[in-house]
Amino acid sequence: MLLGNQKRASVKPKAEIKRPSVVEILILSILSALILAAEPWIGYGQSNVSAPVTKFSCFVQAVTVTTQCQAAPAAGLRAYVTDIALSNEAATVQTLDVVFGTSTNCGTGTTALTHKFQMGTNATTTSPQLIDVDLVSPLVPTAANAICVRPSAATAFGATLTGYIAP
Repeated sequence: MLLGNQKRASVKPKAEIKRPSVVEILILSILSALILAAEPWIGYGQSNVSAPVTKFSCFVQAVTVTTQCQAAPAAGLRAYVTDIALSNEAATVQTLDVVFGTSTNCGTGTTALTHKFQMGTNATTTSPQLIDVDLVSPLVPTAANAICVRPSAATAFGATLTGYIAP
């Protein structure tokens, strides 16, 4: 029973909840799968290095023993090698390889980063006198180690190495 100015309360019908169709569910499922599959590629080509990267380029020339080219970086950092150029400056066939280690001229803990490159001379045309290597992936030494070049004989050689210092 209503008194005076009272009005009857209006009852609103409940809103209908629209259920997604099978097609909408299928489209959302496909999109979700594509996003999850693409996740590893998001940011592809971006560096994950948190510290600044310092590039280096070093060379040794007319030396006859294992010789340091790049000094050891600070603790926790590595000298990644990205490019190598080697030359034989002697009349004797020899091999050269890139190594890493500590102390003077990688004298302690010397470890190979590359295989031995066979170097020829003017008289031996079967082996090159100059080798140039552009690496797709850098050579990764142990942290806080110097980078050196090691000959197989006590004959003159030259080398140029480039790369970067990073964790």
